[in-house]
Amino acid sequence: MADRLQLDYNKMLEEAEQHRNNDSEEDFICWEFNDQKITTEKYDVDIFACVDYNESKRYIVLPESRLKDFEYDTVNKRQQPKQPNQVFKFEKLGKNKIKFDKKKDLSLILQEFQVLGFDIELIKYHEQPEQDDKASQDVNMTKQQADILINGLNNLIIHNYAAKSEKETTLFKLFSSVNGMKAIADVDLQWINEVYNKISQIQGLTLKARSNFDRTRIRLAERSCTPHYIEKLVRLTNEEYYNSEYFPTKVKSEDIKSQSNSKSNNDDDIIDLAKITVNNIDLTDQFELADIQAKISKGEYECVEHIISDMTKILRFIHSDTVTFLFKQYDNLEKKYIFVWKSKSCAQDILNMIPAHFNRKKSKTLWQLAIACNQIFLIKKVEFKSDDTDVFSMFQGWKYHELEQIYMGLIQPYLDHIKQVISSNDTTVYEYILKWFALIIQHPEQQTRVSMILRGGQGCGKNTFTDVLSELVSVYSLRNITSLTSVTGQFNSILSNRVFIVLNELTTFSSSIGHEVDKLKSLITDPTLEIRIKFFSSRVEKNLLNFILVSNHLDPVHLDQDDRRYLVCQCDSKYTKNTQYFNNLFQHINQEGFYDNLITCFHKLDISQFDARIIPMTEAKKEIIEVSLTDIDRFCIKYFKQLKVGWLCELAQQQYCQDQIKPANFRLQIHKNCETIRQHVMRKNIRLYKIKEDKIAEVEQYVEDDDNQVIINEINEERYNT
Repeated sequence: MADRLQLDYNKMLEEAEQHRNNDSEEDFICWEFNDQKITTEKYDVDIFACVDYNESKRYIVLPESRLKDFEYDTVNKRQQPKQPNQVFKFEKLGKNKIKFDKKKDLSLILQEFQVLGFDIELIKYHEQPEQDDKASQDVNMTKQQADILINGLNNLIIHNYAAKSEKETTLFKLFSSVNGMKAIADVDLQWINEVYNKISQIQGLTLKARSNFDRTRIRLAERSCTPHYIEKLVRLTNEEYYNSEYFPTKVKSEDIKSQSNSKSNNDDDIIDLAKITVNNIDLTDQFELADIQAKISKGEYECVEHIISDMTKILRFIHSDTVTFLFKQYDNLEKKYIFVWKSKSCAQDILNMIPAHFNRKKSKTLWQLAIACNQIFLIKKVEFKSDDTDVFSMFQGWKYHELEQIYMGLIQPYLDHIKQVISSNDTTVYEYILKWFALIIQHPEQQTRVSMILRGGQGCGKNTFTDVLSELVSVYSLRNITSLTSVTGQFNSILSNRVFIVLNELTTFSSSIGHEVDKLKSLITDPTLEIRIKFFSSRVEKNLLNFILVSNHLDPVHLDQDDRRYLVCQCDSKYTKNTQYFNNLFQHINQEGFYDNLITCFHKLDISQFDARIIPMTEAKKEIIEVSLTDIDRFCIKYFKQLKVGWLCELAQQQYCQDQIKPANFRLQIHKNCETIRQHVMRKNIRLYKIKEDKIAEVEQYVEDDDNQVIINEINEERYNT
């Protein structure tokens, strides 16, 4: 029907052109009827009717089309929305090749209609934006990729009108996308025809789509959209084919494009690596990211290379499981510069906020500069202390420096405080304490695997001792941590790069969480430490932690009989409330040069023969061990003499407490200290519990003399004789 209308319309215009070229008005011939109608199933279309009169029925639609009357749908009995105005398309007519071009030729059309004598009151030209045919000119696809995509449509289901899911399509969408491939380089009409032939042979064409295939192709010949819609169809319907055949070509083309764009974008902003000075990150230097931003805003940088040189003073990153950035950052709480680990997204947010402006032009952001020169900021490995140039060392020396000579008069009051108060005048303990901390000072990369417990009354000077040591190793210490879960909890970033931690005001073990104390044992002796940060990937570091536990209670932790982790000191309280003593002590501590002399003392202390694992046994430690004894331990101590020579299993079990524990549990627990031996006595096989050889010394130290001793062998014989 549309073809018929086009032919009548062309014929009419040709006749009008012939009459207009005739010089004589007498030869003017008027048509017999001033109308032209085309009859449809529903109504007649009057082509030359007044525009205002029958505007809603001027549109020509195909049968079975979705487009119906604009104002009312008699089938569905409901109001329809206004459809967009149609666009007249004027084509070349006959041999004269007359082309009507939008508004400028409307006057010519008016003249033609006036020659024909038509009664035209108004001619409207409704202009609609052109279809986005040019948008497909910048198609990021090659002919090879297009061939791969077309061959991957085998599993596609194609409908004539409406698709039921994203994995199905219609002729309209598919043909528009195929026409969009005309913008691909080296694609010609012959190739497009071959594509349509391949599509017509797809098994997924529905019956109705197959019957309307050629008609729809002709109707949509001038319509196009992005060819990447076909890429989406292949990815959804033939994923394995997409990943194996098409995706590798896409990655390759994107890499080529990225390299090309990088080259073109950097033509005017080439970074000269030779001009960049790679600086070390110095925590003592008061230079941070805010200083770079201030210098950029003031225009103090002459080139982008100088900005990157300053960025090396505060930034590094490392490739591990994920990309992690290391920033130099000021800690407001500790009042010092520290190292802070940040994720890639966090670092990107921070550096993208600072544009790298300088006096020549507006350049990239700091993040783009860091990525462009990533080889400068990249570090292969991170360790706490290393002399290897390829390894980034987190340790940058102690806050205080070693002197050539020691002024002992300045530090002697503090050393006397350690001997008289902390070690209670125990020379062995005093020397162990000095060498234990000297090992930390001289070899911070090594863990002592021993911690100290200071037990004493309030005001005796325990915190005075620990505060001085914490200040001595400042930056790498944590002082006065009052919650055990702060170091044993799920998130433990505060433990990173620490060598000395003071746990203060610990409660009694009975009121503590048992498994948290067990975790503390692991922190004291384990060689590695897992650092866990919220919203951040965990990482593993070398464990360098050394603890001092300060408590006013008798049993701050649980100690086993064979403990090899703790030195327990019972602090002397003789200077409690002695204001004169502490004023004199603080006067020496606050003098200039005190910490330099003290760290020199620890540096010069001979620890070549010192073994930190040989811990002096103190009375305070024995008391904590005794308090920590289990019921089965107390049973072995009470009946040590019987168990030393061997005690009948049945008698031992009856004596323990048969009503409160099952026999199986008793046998399991007693094997902590005892072993089961078998003997043949009086023609009978008997089983005896006997203390293990390596446990005799541990248990015997808690045994008290018993006047009512009995001969165990006689009891055993009498038992079995009866």
